[in-house]
Formats: sequence, C-alpha cells, structure tokens
Amino acid sequence: MDEGRPTLEVERWCLGHRSIGTRPLDLHEIEGLRRESRRQWMRGFLPIPVYTAIAVLAARAWAALPEGWEPMAGPAAGATIVFLWVGLATAILMTRDLWRAGRDASRDAAVGRAECFGSADTQEEGAAAEALAEIVLRSGSGRVLHGPPGMVGGVVEVSHIAAGARQAWRIPFSMVDGTPAERRRLSAAEREELRRAIDRWRRVRAGSWLALVWVAVVAWGWGQREPGTIGFGDMLGVVASCVLCLWVLASNARRIIASFAMERDLTEGVTLTVRDRFEEEVLPHSGVTWWVGKAPAGWRDLGQS
Repeated sequence: MDEGRPTLEVERWCLGHRSIGTRPLDLHEIEGLRRESRRQWMRGFLPIPVYTAIAVLAARAWAALPEGWEPMAGPAAGATIVFLWVGLATAILMTRDLWRAGRDASRDAAVGRAECFGSADTQEEGAAAEALAEIVLRSGSGRVLHGPPGMVGGVVEVSHIAAGARQAWRIPFSMVDGTPAERRRLSAAEREELRRAIDRWRRVRAGSWLALVWVAVVAWGWGQREPGTIGFGDMLGVVASCVLCLWVLASNARRIIASFAMERDLTEGVTLTVRDRFEEEVLPHSGVTWWVGKAPAGWRDLGQS
C-alpha cells in the first residue's frame, strides 16, 4: 500500500459477484485439471507443424505458377509474405497460450483450492459459499473453474475495492434529469479508496509516454526528409502518428479533468443513487459511476497502479 496511507481491508469482486469464501478442490476436480494440463501441453505441439505444412504448400504452389503470371508476381509475393508472417505470429501465440494453459492447470491442481464468488448479500462461507456461488475461480491462476457457459478455463479480471457494505441510510435529494435521486454518505474506507483513485487518475501512464516518444521520433524523421522525397506512405504514417498523439492527449486530459471533479466529490463525501432502468450510484460532481446495482463500477480497483 501507499506509504503514509492507512491500510485498507479489501473485498475481491469478479463479474459483479463478491468473494464469499474459498474451499479445497475435490479429487474429481484435481484429476480433471491434471487431464486438462496434459491435453493443453499436447495441443501446444500442433500449431507450428501445421503452419510449417501450410508454408511449404504455399511455396510449392508459388513455384508451380504457369507462365503469364509475371504482371501479378509483385502483389502476389507481397500478399504471400504478409500471410506467412501473420501465420507464423499466430502459430507462436497459439503455442504460447496452450502451454500457458497447461502450466496453469498443473499449478492449480497443486494449489488445490478454489475461490467462490456469489451474491453481494451472501454472508456464508465454506460449504454454504460453494452452494451459493455463481462463479468459482482456481486459486492459483484465477481461471474459471465453474461459471457461465463459454467462460470455463478462461481468465477473468478480479477487482479489489474497500471492504465494508455500503451504509444503509439514504435520504431523498431532488431530481436528476427528471428521475428521483437519493444521497448516501461515503464510508471512511470508500473515501480513502476515492482518494487513491484520484492520485492514480492524475498520473500519466507509461504507455502514454511511449506513444508520445514515438510521435516525436516520427516528427523528427519527417523533418529530416528532403523536399520532394515524401511519399504517400510517409504521409500516412505522419497522419496516423498525429491521430495517436491526439488520442493519448485527450484520454489523459479526460482523466486529469475528471480527477479534479472527483476531488470535490471527496470533499463533499456523498453519492447520488439514481433509479431509472436500473439502480446506479454516481459521484455527483464528476458523474463517475461508483456502484451499478449491487456491484462496484468496473473501473474501481485498488490493485491497479
């Protein structure tokens, strides 16, 4: 945690569900993970040979082209090279992902525990938590063990927010765009979380600095070119770099401007709850969403830097 700041207890949330306890994996689940590990390791040996076979076939087809194809030789060669490079990158990435999944399954079987996520109102733990869980994550890698169809085995984000239920009392507070709204006072833990979020939002991310350095290098290279030697590709590169620069500046400016409004929210220390199509709790000055229904807003995460 940050130096000079109080240590906060945190709650773990996943896809709108709060962590409600952990449990050991049973023997059937452990054996299933071991089988999954072997299967993924074996599948990881397939992409590179398949790519090699396709590349060989492409080379032989190119060599067997009949006469009269010379006018198309340049564009066809370029398209083939791009295809082969993209295919190679895809094969390498598929191999990496399959072997990573195999490694994770083996490690999770060794850890032997799972974390359950369920309704925010649930206070049960242990066996009761498992019975009420909507999502179960493997404790080693965080991959989904049980959950919605299509997500099992995948990686999902887990966010960390200040622990403690929202204070129950709310008072009526005028109207927001014609919709009745209520006020709620932020707890001390929520105020500290908001204070840390403001600090994060005022930082320029490392990726933004790298993007700006890239734009500066492109601009310097443009300035070194002789007049009349600038082609369409150069123009396209400069336009793309300018668009990137504007996007980086705009995204950081929005975060920094919002952080000043969030500072007013911190000073006032209240939220507005608006019930329209669904219940949404927002910070009144910045308009930033704080809760959606019974789940924290997706951007909230004390673990993010």
